[in-house]
Amino acid sequence: MEQLIEKESPEGKERIVIGENEHIKIRLHDTKTGNRRYELEIELLGKTAQCTVKGVLLAQGSDEKAWTIKQFFAGEAQTGAIAVHGVGQDASQIEINATALIGQSSAQATAEIEERVILFDAAKAKALPVLRVETDDVAGASHAASVAPIDENILLYFAARGVALPAAKDIITRGFLSLS
Repeated sequence: MEQLIEKESPEGKERIVIGENEHIKIRLHDTKTGNRRYELEIELLGKTAQCTVKGVLLAQGSDEKAWTIKQFFAGEAQTGAIAVHGVGQDASQIEINATALIGQSSAQATAEIEERVILFDAAKAKALPVLRVETDDVAGASHAASVAPIDENILLYFAARGVALPAAKDIITRGFLSLS
């Protein structure tokens, strides 16, 4: 059974339990101004349970946005993936904390975490992927994170072609936040 869950500007705390043969796709999207904290806990309990989380996060002005996403694996042949892309502009702050915990009772699990943030202006960000494996019986596990200011040469490239700075930032932001 496959299910799609979409959340616009999520806030607060949520918990999702995924049973045997269930496949949940979660799409998180927060591009509206304002301060928000969001925590999502996902428990993969059944055999072949799958959960894919894809999120886009835009912080502007003095926004402070923080997402904590945790996947707990406790079954056989489970698959979990978390991919979050963020853009910080102006004096905003972004914090992304994604965790995958492959427990001792898990067998042949696959866990992937990816956190990517680009920064404009004086924006700041933290990206902390945590991968904890408590068993030797794992199919695969990986994590990656990057936080980097936009390369000024890219903005100069746009300027040399007559694209104003606000339009260039918008083009880069829209392209970076498009997750397939």
